[in-house]
Amino acid sequence: MKVIVVFALISLAAANVEYYTTADDNLNMEEVVAEIERLQRYVDCFLDRAPCSERTASYKKIIPESLMTKCEKCNDAQKHLAHGFLRGLKAALPEEYISFRLKYDPEDKYFDDFEKAVDGCHQPKTQRMDNAPLGAYRDDSRISKMKWIIVLSALTVLARAKDLYSTENDDLDIDGLVKDVGSLKAFLGCFNDIGTCNAEAADFKKDMAEAVAQACEKCTEAQKHIFKVFLEAIKEKDPEGYKIFQQKYDPQNKYIAALQTAIASY
Repeated sequence: MKVIVVFALISLAAANVEYYTTADDNLNMEEVVAEIERLQRYVDCFLDRAPCSERTASYKKIIPESLMTKCEKCNDAQKHLAHGFLRGLKAALPEEYISFRLKYDPEDKYFDDFEKAVDGCHQPKTQRMDNAPLGAYRDDSRISKMKWIIVLSALTVLARAKDLYSTENDDLDIDGLVKDVGSLKAFLGCFNDIGTCNAEAADFKKDMAEAVAQACEKCTEAQKHIFKVFLEAIKEKDPEGYKIFQQKYDPQNKYIAALQTAIASY
């Protein structure tokens, strides 16, 4: 009797799953991936490059959540569509496949599990359409996982490089500057809004608040060295100015310690 009750509860829970609603669960994805231009229109919608049709918009809105939950709320038809789209995209437009992964899973936490979750919901190969290119349905194993990891890692590094602050003044002679108390205080006055800024000081100032809050995450190695030497110098030679700096950029004392740790070795 207990077993029957358990199975009944499981069946009731399954029946109460709230599946996603899309404009067309019965889309023939095999036809879409067989036509590169049509496939590209889907990609452009998903990557925010172009307007979406009602159908593609309905798919796009469920991508983030379905990816993080391994398509938990997807019905079988939706899993089949996801599998067909990703397999076709990887084969026909591999660079766009990488762009898709980077947009929706930049930390590479969910995508592999998502692909495994939808992998069992594809049509048998005997149902491949005659006019579809054979390459579009080649098994995913032909591209090793290691190769994709290498490519994704390289693109992540490139994306990271693009996010770094401008290197225009990385050659600043900070050691020479801090020896001249007048120049040091002029820089500090700029940062603290109590003096004018020359071009170099203004360049550093524009990123100062973010650099402090993010522990110099986007700083180059040269900038971390500059920041370290500058902070050590003002703390020693102008403690009152240092307090004003800290009050301006870290009034709740939440970031300075982490910043100093991040730049300590530079």
